[in-house]
Amino acid sequence: MTVTRAGSEPRSERRDEIVALAGEMFATRGFAGTTVREIADAAGILSGSLYHHFDSKESIVDELLSSFLDETMAAYQAAIAAATTHTEALRALVQIAFAGLMLLIAWRMVRGAPREEPEAAVSEGPDPGRPAS
Repeated sequence: MTVTRAGSEPRSERRDEIVALAGEMFATRGFAGTTVREIADAAGILSGSLYHHFDSKESIVDELLSSFLDETMAAYQAAIAAATTHTEALRALVQIAFAGLMLLIAWRMVRGAPREEPEAAVSEGPDPGRPAS
């Protein structure tokens, strides 16, 4: 058993398994589209038992993001420590950042996650090419 950040619960293999399952579900269904009951069902436990490991669905996301950021920071620090020049360090940092992005894109393609169309990314509002009425 390892310990997480100050104030959080000790980590266990079971807790890590639940986080991984929830992460996959959030990625495919969205946060709002995933219920605590569904996470518990996927983990093979009762939904009430999930609260033994986490205070809420939000705390699972916090664990996901904290783990990702810890791993990313460790990779950045190792790259900086291994670099012999500033240019080499910057190149390594950019490569790490883009590797994470490419992994996400590849994962979404494999999973068949819907890709947002550029027009959908723009908030709804008046059409700048159309005169106001």
